[in-house]
Amino acid sequence: MERFQKQIAFEPLGSKGQEVLSRSKALVVGLGGLGSHVAEMLCRMGIGGLRLVDRDYVDVTNLHRQALYTEEDADQVRPKALALRERLKSINSRVAVDGKVWHVDASNVTRLLKGVDVVIDGSDNLSLRFLLNEACVRAGKPLVFGAVAGSQGYAMAVLPGVTACLRCLLSQNTVPQPVRDTGLYPPTVRVTSALQCSLAVQALVRRKPEKAWAGRLHVLDVWSVEMEAISVARRVGSDPCPVCVRGEFEWLSAEKPTGPQVIVDDDVVNILPERKAEVDLNVIRARLQRVQHVKANEYLVWAQIGDVEMAVFRDGRMSVKGVGDWSEAVHLYERYLGE
Repeated sequence: MERFQKQIAFEPLGSKGQEVLSRSKALVVGLGGLGSHVAEMLCRMGIGGLRLVDRDYVDVTNLHRQALYTEEDADQVRPKALALRERLKSINSRVAVDGKVWHVDASNVTRLLKGVDVVIDGSDNLSLRFLLNEACVRAGKPLVFGAVAGSQGYAMAVLPGVTACLRCLLSQNTVPQPVRDTGLYPPTVRVTSALQCSLAVQALVRRKPEKAWAGRLHVLDVWSVEMEAISVARRVGSDPCPVCVRGEFEWLSAEKPTGPQVIVDDDVVNILPERKAEVDLNVIRARLQRVQHVKANEYLVWAQIGDVEMAVFRDGRMSVKGVGDWSEAVHLYERYLGE
């Protein structure tokens, strides 16, 4: 443990905490600004294992705020989960790092939680956050929530059965909510992810939750250099939380829609096949032979058609950026992934 002597010398962690950390495994869902930085910090600190999950590939617009990705990754449209896995293995080869290019939904989230000790929420959409919250509450595993917007960051540790969960948090009008479409100040990502990492480590090594960290929403503004912690109570009594109090899991039990599923997320349209099946990317590449700007690797085929960027993944998913309406994305899906 010589390489970790500086952090072992930090008394609240110590050698016992380091031993716990070295035996622990974290699931990081979403490997953008927050997730990539948290994964890097945990790897450098000597966590035993990391399971990295993201459905997207590296884009040049990611590089100003996301950790370890390079211009070469963007040029080669490498999946984030695999690019990050390779960088982390070169930082600390003793950490077992697993990367999955998956869209997380009710069909696979329970499988992803198996064998992990803490879950890091690095996602950027509410439906996935609610799904992770339900999965962690049902499995009794700590969840570390994080969000950024502008120069503001938000982080909270959810300890199932002890603290409020994410549904408790987002139902309380007294708690500020992240506001999107305000741009993003990159130092906000660094500071918020560091706070998430600290909460994750404490969830692993501390026996009892204390009000200083668990069950509180930590709100910070990196531009004005301000920070506060807001106590979040579990919803009990006349209006109990449907998840952590009543034990209802609507996102986990939701019926899968028939036919392809269209998910609009800001300026990106994701289209999911009705049934997961491996796509022959060589066939897709051949269908795009008249398109000038095409890139491909073993996981996806990417093409730029006018102002629109389209990526077809090996599992049959398609992501489309730059369309004026989601129906344009559906048209591309039917054209290139139809029978």
